[in-house]
Amino acid sequence: MPNVSFYVLGSNNIKDFYKTIVQLTIKAHEAENQVLIHSNHPQILQPIDDYLWSFSETSFIPHVLVNTDDEVDDIDPIILASFEPSLPKKDLLIQLADQVPQNFNQYNRIIEILYNEPSYLARGRERFKFYRQNGIEPKTIKL
Repeated sequence: MPNVSFYVLGSNNIKDFYKTIVQLTIKAHEAENQVLIHSNHPQILQPIDDYLWSFSETSFIPHVLVNTDDEVDDIDPIILASFEPSLPKKDLLIQLADQVPQNFNQYNRIIEILYNEPSYLARGRERFKFYRQNGIEPKTIKL
């Protein structure tokens, strides 16, 4: 079973949401984890892609935004997708979708990031309950 953490932002600022996603992604990449950033909302993935390109003026954060499984390479360190690719490694899932992916239990770690918006928090609570119903006790980290 994966280790699941919910990062709950005190802010409702969407830029803080994206910044947190990128910071956690960079930290995971530096630890040599393959990262899947998953959302069923492509409009969430595009700004993350943009932030990863421009986050630092002095370093490159290797990543790919994909639309199909054919676009995924085994060596891609950071993958942004609105579907769940069939990856060989299942290190870290940054879960931004409305529902937990079907193969959630194949990941070593799952991070859910919530910002302070009522409908988004309500969907996050449902996912929290889902994990508990599946024998996982999520950890909550308030930022």
